[in-house]
Amino acid sequence: MGKNKDGMITRLADGRALSYAEYGDPGGSPVFYFHGWPGSRYEGQMFMHPQIRLIAVERPGMGRSDPKPDRTLLDWAKDVDELADKLNIGRFGVLGFSGGGPYAIACAYHLPERLTAAVVINGLGPLTIPNAMQGLSLQHRLTFQLARRAPWLLALFLDLNIGGVRRLAAKPRTGGPPPIAMPECDRRLIAQNSNLRRLLLRDMLESFQQGTRGLVLEQSLYVRLWGFNLYAVKAPVYLWQGLEDINVSPAMGHFLAENLPDCQAHFLEGEGHISLAYNHLEGILQPFLSQPASQDRNLK
Repeated sequence: MGKNKDGMITRLADGRALSYAEYGDPGGSPVFYFHGWPGSRYEGQMFMHPQIRLIAVERPGMGRSDPKPDRTLLDWAKDVDELADKLNIGRFGVLGFSGGGPYAIACAYHLPERLTAAVVINGLGPLTIPNAMQGLSLQHRLTFQLARRAPWLLALFLDLNIGGVRRLAAKPRTGGPPPIAMPECDRRLIAQNSNLRRLLLRDMLESFQQGTRGLVLEQSLYVRLWGFNLYAVKAPVYLWQGLEDINVSPAMGHFLAENLPDCQAHFLEGEGHISLAYNHLEGILQPFLSQPASQDRNLK
């Protein structure tokens, strides 16, 4: 496996800094990783593979990426398109986890000719559909409602959470899991794996690097119309959903599977938000492993 690269910065055409880290094999199949909410480039470490060049990019206002006010989901696809050119990558895969799922689907809509595959793991579905929040935890329903009706209260809620995350991160041996509602299967996994716990806490802390403004803006995007229709997505989407998940409910996964034209869906009993990714990584990454590495922009 090649040497990991952290804290990489590129300047986009509009002058913004876009921050990312690279994990895995520099000569492997290129895959852009889109973290959840809250999240950062560190989250990509959960998906490292010796045959993949995983490029974990931080969205505007999170980690070290400059903010972009009034951005949209499709604006992210344009950022990824530009970053791929700068890295001399022709075709590539995208992998979206949780809140990164809508961004992977946006790329599948906007960049179908560049994608080898789009993989979505417990990916958030449109929150504008009826009963969109069915099956979500109270905590997650609250954050979405605040994003829609009182963003300033969401900012206050997140500010209070930062302190809790810092206190937990300061106790590497005895601290509990991140202060996010999660199913019991995820809690057991994190309790048994101190490295995973430390990674998740570090990831959350890094997401707050610039405060809460970028996180509040991101949450407000989730509760709006996406700006494109699912039935117009041309690239194939491979969807994985844990049936015990309360962060992103199985109802959202079923909606995506039923409305994306080319979707291979996997719904797994007994798996939650984190455990699904942890226990089934090889199968999740298979669409990328079956594709030849393409790192020449002339192949675009």
